[in-house]
Amino acid sequence: MGDVAFTPEEVEDGKTLAAIGYLWLLFFIPLVVKPRNRFCRAHGKQAMVLFIAGALISTFSCFISPLFGGGLLGLLIFVVQIVALVKTLQGEFWKIPGVWDLASRINL
Repeated sequence: MGDVAFTPEEVEDGKTLAAIGYLWLLFFIPLVVKPRNRFCRAHGKQAMVLFIAGALISTFSCFISPLFGGGLLGLLIFVVQIVALVKTLQGEFWKIPGVWDLASRINL
């Protein structure tokens, strides 16, 4: 999934579901409802990576600095999710640095 060019039909058909995927645990919605839509699948996989990163940060923040680990990193992930959600509703695909590298390796 290195190619991130989508047809206008894929974008229009999938942007609402793809955006829903950035809302916490709902990353699976675009992956399950529209598995053949590459726009939904790409966003769903990025949302899954963000969700897992957020869960790991929340779980292990007591081992890092509670302020830095849980607070600032959690806030950063939240902001990234909001930006990604807005861009998705606008029909854009944002390769989130680091996140896309991991998400593109997921074979779904």
